[in-house]
Amino acid sequence: MKNTKIIQKTVKLTAVGAIVLSSMAQPLSIIATASEVTTKAETKLLTSTDASTDAATAVNNLFIDNDPTKNIKITTTQAMIDAAEAKVAETTDATIKAQLTINIKIANDLLELRSGAVYKGWELDDGKLIFKVDAEKQKKFNLVMYKNGGHIGTFHYGNTLVFEITTANGIMSAISNAGFVDGDKIKVNYVYNNRAYTIDEFTIDIAYSAANKAVKELFIDNDISKHIKGLTDQANVDAAKALVNAVTDATQKAKLLESIDKAQTEVDHLANLVVTGPIYTDATSFTGTRGEAYGQIVFKVYDSTGTWVKAQKVVGTGGGGTFGANLEGWATAAKQGDPLTGSSTIQLVAGDKVQAGHSALVTIQSSDQRAVDAVNQLFIDNNSTKNIKPATTQAMIDAAEAKVALVTDATIKTKLTEDIKIANDLLELRSGVYKGWELQGNKLVFKVDAEKQKKFNLVMYKNGGHIGTFHYGNTLVFEITTANGIMSAISNAGFVDGDKIKVNYVYNNRAYTIDEFEINYGAQARSTINNLFVDNDPTKEIKDTTKQSSIDAAQALVDNVTDAAKKEELQKDIDKAQKQLDNKQALVKAAVDNLFIENDTTKHIKGLTNQAAIDAAKALVNTIADEAQKATLLEKIEKAQKEFNAFSNAIANPTYDTDKVVWGKQGPSSGEIVFKIYDATGTWVKAQKVVNTTAGGVFSADLGGWATASSEGAPLSGSSTIQLVAGEKLQAGSSPLVTIQSTYQLALDATKQLFIDNDPTKSIKDTTNQAAIDAAQALVNKVTDAIKKGELQKNIDKAQKELNEKNAVIAKPTVNAVTNNDTAVKGTGTPGLTITVVIGTSTFTGEVAANGTFSITIPLQKADTVLTVTQKKDGKVSDSVSVKVANYIPATAPVVNPVGPFQQAITGNAPEGTKMVRLLVNGIAQRTAVPEADGSFSFYSRFITDGISTNIRLVAGDTVTVDYGNKTPADLVTNVTVSAELVKPVVNDVLVGTDYVTGLAPVGTQVLRLVVNGKAQRTVTPQANIDAVTAGGIGADGRFKIYCRIIVDETGVSRKLKAGDRVTVDSGVQIPGDTGTTVIVK
Repeated sequence: MKNTKIIQKTVKLTAVGAIVLSSMAQPLSIIATASEVTTKAETKLLTSTDASTDAATAVNNLFIDNDPTKNIKITTTQAMIDAAEAKVAETTDATIKAQLTINIKIANDLLELRSGAVYKGWELDDGKLIFKVDAEKQKKFNLVMYKNGGHIGTFHYGNTLVFEITTANGIMSAISNAGFVDGDKIKVNYVYNNRAYTIDEFTIDIAYSAANKAVKELFIDNDISKHIKGLTDQANVDAAKALVNAVTDATQKAKLLESIDKAQTEVDHLANLVVTGPIYTDATSFTGTRGEAYGQIVFKVYDSTGTWVKAQKVVGTGGGGTFGANLEGWATAAKQGDPLTGSSTIQLVAGDKVQAGHSALVTIQSSDQRAVDAVNQLFIDNNSTKNIKPATTQAMIDAAEAKVALVTDATIKTKLTEDIKIANDLLELRSGVYKGWELQGNKLVFKVDAEKQKKFNLVMYKNGGHIGTFHYGNTLVFEITTANGIMSAISNAGFVDGDKIKVNYVYNNRAYTIDEFEINYGAQARSTINNLFVDNDPTKEIKDTTKQSSIDAAQALVDNVTDAAKKEELQKDIDKAQKQLDNKQALVKAAVDNLFIENDTTKHIKGLTNQAAIDAAKALVNTIADEAQKATLLEKIEKAQKEFNAFSNAIANPTYDTDKVVWGKQGPSSGEIVFKIYDATGTWVKAQKVVNTTAGGVFSADLGGWATASSEGAPLSGSSTIQLVAGEKLQAGSSPLVTIQSTYQLALDATKQLFIDNDPTKSIKDTTNQAAIDAAQALVNKVTDAIKKGELQKNIDKAQKELNEKNAVIAKPTVNAVTNNDTAVKGTGTPGLTITVVIGTSTFTGEVAANGTFSITIPLQKADTVLTVTQKKDGKVSDSVSVKVANYIPATAPVVNPVGPFQQAITGNAPEGTKMVRLLVNGIAQRTAVPEADGSFSFYSRFITDGISTNIRLVAGDTVTVDYGNKTPADLVTNVTVSAELVKPVVNDVLVGTDYVTGLAPVGTQVLRLVVNGKAQRTVTPQANIDAVTAGGIGADGRFKIYCRIIVDETGVSRKLKAGDRVTVDSGVQIPGDTGTTVIVK
């Protein structure tokens, strides 16, 4: 279609077109067509841009015949609508865009209506026509219904007209009572913007409608695409089919019959359902299988006669056709004939029957029956009088026992408990208590676990007659032997071919056969003989496991065979086995004996016995089945192995090319050992000789009588005299290889080993001593080549010189005194040696100068710190010198300020840099102090000691001494005598209302007190800066100030100082006597 025609079609609809004059209730005859109107919009589209044309084309393509007056195409999808809408969005002309947007809206609505999510169809019920829609989604639409062109009802954006409305499960049913007869034409239109689109139309066929309704009601949700309802039965199908057969339209009838056939098939299938049993009265639910996937099934509970339904419940099926129901939500009937109603929780009753669909009825069992069933299922044919099933396990027995524990009927519980005991016993017997039987000649031997059999009563019979019993640890009739935990019960009842043997387990007079067989000596002998050979085939060799006792047992059985021909045939195989066993044992014995000297296992192994020979002999021994014989031979193998291992302990002595005899040690005592000489690479043996060892394990070989090989791979043979060659290797037994050395090489190695890394250009090793040098010298002395000997002697002389120097004694250094003001340790030592000063964990080093002096920088140290000083050379260290750090004593004596009685601090000055000053009173040391940077110092002196008491006060006449410690020279000691009178403070004039009382006190004063009119106000103490403290204080120079802006007078009133007030400054209560100075306020 050309663009012009497309645009014309679009205009005719979107501009004015296809107008429905009344979308709510007007007949279809008055609807106008779009072709009847042409507007300015049409003219505008005819001249529109390409973008508008593309959008119009895309929108028109959504509709049948590309005509927006018709419904959307069957192939129209949401993606196509979205794509068209995207193109509309690109249109710039507002008029065209609005028209196309309306068409997009209509297309979206028609697509949603088609999906079935909104309009759900219709049904005819008793002359009424019912339209069904989604109760919520219909609110978006305007749907108008017509009968024969006349309006019969409307869904108008959530409102309805004419219809009678009911709503259930989200579906709104709009019921029209317009009166309907066969042939009425019904149409359902979607109307938007005065444009109508038919979404459903049909002709009333009452017979078809009834049949269609009946068919739908057979299926879940009345949806023929789903499975039949759980309650649909044959009567429902037959009734629906009868209605279908009344339909006259062949096409409609055929379609309905397809649904009838589907329903019939599924009803028939209900007979295939299976209720999972058994079901017990204490069950809380039950299940079934073989249902249709995702369908419905009805469970029914019948009375015990199976004639009437007491309860039923419809349930859904899973994807695999499985289904289940708990006991809640059942429709029930009180008695036969009553309707099934309500939603009740049922109680399961023993004897009642359960059915799913048309399945076989499953009878509900009592809860005790669960235990009975579980126990019976342990036994063959579910019969506890028979043996347990081969598949019965301990877990199954335990599970059954747990169910028995819940049984309430005492009689049933007792019987089941006994059955469980029997099942456990039979399982244990099967698992290894009973070990089977074997014929030993004319004796029958039963084998059991010697300990475990004590729990059981086992009775053996021959041809129905008792021949022996294991009775809870006791035995009757049997001859008993026990070995390795297995008890063998031997019956001498006399056995012949054809005897029938049975072994019964008996408990509480209940017998269970656990073994039965028939005696057949010929067959038993044949089986036993065959078992002697590989693959149980007498034409092959005997097995490695065949031993003499096995052959003897077979022989005993053959001796009881009465058929002469058969006996002869069996005997031939016995003889063959015996011969092979004898040959095998002889071969094994020879292999073991051959390891030892003179093939005598009581002697040592041969010198040439190697690991391969031992391994080969051991492998043969391990093929012997007789454990006792094998153990004896393995003891000999073990002896050979130990002796061969001991060969690795042998030592070949160092050997030189001039030796005439080679020696070794740590060989076997009074045995043999082999010497071997390898080529220089150590890869092949050039010569070997077996020699005897002494009682002490020492051995040797001269150079005669050696077996030799001319080249690698050649055999060792002959008896030759050999020549030792330097570089070749000597071995004794399995000892490490020893390289044959030349005499010169020996001396060279000895001299090298005196030096570090065996390098004569380096210093001697720390381990080199005089003995090592002397030993090397002795070897050098044997060297005959003068030039080589001279070279070696130079190395000897160098080593001797270094050893002499190493052994020389290094003198201790001389160390000057060190004080706590020194930053260097000084002294004298040996030029060039290293001085080491150790202070605690710190080390400081330096070198002695050519003039013999040293100075080692150290940090300042505290007095009495001990320094350790040594000097060393080449790792050799002198004896140490210990120096204790002394106190630094300045060149001038300290200055001490005057001291009065009871003075609390003694002050003064020392030269700057002084580290410590000491206070003594009357010659008794009191304490030390570290002066400030400017040399000033202060000692606490409120209390002093006389050497006995510690709370003495300074008094007039006491001698106060300040020095630099106990080593202070007399001329650097300062003594001051305590004056007889206290020096009172000087108080400056005090004016009315002043803030501070000021003055000067003796230097060192520790406390001053302010008293006004006899009432103490406050005290001050020394301060670094008296002006920085509000309360005031005492300065280092004796100046003081005491806060007095506010005082408390004698009456307790706070006020300022006034004229006439008496102001006193004294030393406070700590110093007795008249210590104050008083002034009058002016």
